[in-house]
Amino acid sequence: MAENLFDKASYSLVRTNPKLTANVKLVSDGTDIYLESFSANTRLSSQKFKAFKVDGTSTYDQDVFRFFDFGKFPIEAAYEIFQEYEDDAVLSKYGNQYEMFYCAGTRSVASTSYPQSLGTLAPLWLNEQIPNYFVIFRLDNPAAVNNFRAASENANTASAQTSIDFSKNVLENCVS
Repeated sequence: MAENLFDKASYSLVRTNPKLTANVKLVSDGTDIYLESFSANTRLSSQKFKAFKVDGTSTYDQDVFRFFDFGKFPIEAAYEIFQEYEDDAVLSKYGNQYEMFYCAGTRSVASTSYPQSLGTLAPLWLNEQIPNYFVIFRLDNPAAVNNFRAASENANTASAQTSIDFSKNVLENCVS
């Protein structure tokens, strides 16, 4: 029987799920690796849970155990989901109906722990086949086909259908 490609593959996710992973993320400043909390509640917003350096001599589960006060941190607080709005709130802007707090993407870093002004959240599903390298591209202009003022929703789809189009629209415009 054929094996499904995704049975062992690792891949990027659109958003992370703190109900599975808790509100902890790996952070790198290019030199060192840290554990850091998502600021989902006041406890996790504390400086105590920011820039927690790991040295690579222990396993991830041991580092997380130390990060969460050797198991003394309340489990419900570690797995609490950040919500800006209540589930039943009626919002005036359509864009506010979807929480973007845990979504992949680049945003400004307001931290004294790191010199960088921008950071990228890149949730990953790691399985048996782990790539040796990850590449993050920066583009000065949008890479997607913009149909904001187009006559129809599929007006520019021919510009984004092939690997040649991806190369032309994305790879050739990357800034290192």
